[in-house]
Amino acid sequence: MDLSPDEENIQGRLLHQAALWDNLELLEGLLGGGAEVGSKDEHNRTALHAAVLAERSMCLPALCNAGVDVNAVSDESTGGKTALHIAAECGNAENVKALLSAGADLAILTAGGDSAVALAERGRHRHAANLLREARDALERERLQQHSQLRELVVRGDVVCLQERLDALGSAAPVLCNLTPGGANTLLYV
Repeated sequence: MDLSPDEENIQGRLLHQAALWDNLELLEGLLGGGAEVGSKDEHNRTALHAAVLAERSMCLPALCNAGVDVNAVSDESTGGKTALHIAAECGNAENVKALLSAGADLAILTAGGDSAVALAERGRHRHAANLLREARDALERERLQQHSQLRELVVRGDVVCLQERLDALGSAAPVLCNLTPGGANTLLYV
C-alpha cells in the first residue's frame, strides 16, 4: 500500500502514540495498514523510543519483530539516546531484557558520553544495571574466546582458516585482532 507523504506522517505519529500508550492493538493495526515501522519524529526517535517508557511494554516486542532499528539514536537535543539508554535510565528491567534479546548494542554512548550501564547505575536501578552488566560481561567473554581462537590459528600458521575466520567476523575482526588480553601482544605482533 503506497501512502502519500501526509498519510505516512500521520501514520508515523499514530505509531509513536500507540507505542507511548502501549496500545498493542492500535500499533498492530497501523503496522498492518502500512505504517512505516522505522518512521522518526522531529528528534529522530522511532516508536521504540516511546515504547520503552511503558513498564513491561507490550509494543516493544511487536516493534522489534516488525524490524525497527533497535539501535536508532535520537538527535543531540534529546541526548543522542537509543531505546536501550531510555529503558536503562527509567530502570525498566523487562524492557532492557527485551532490547538486549533483540540485539541492542551496549557499546553505543549517549551524546553526553554515557553507556546504558552508566545510566542505570546513576539512577540506582539495580535490576536493569545487573542485566546490562551481565550482558556486557558475556560479550567480553565471547570476545576473549574469539581472540583466543584467532591466536591459536596464528600460532599454528593456519593462514587459510585464519582468513576464513576473519572474513566471518566481519567488522568485529579489527577489534579482536587488536585486543591485548592480560597484556599479551596483538595478533599482528604474534
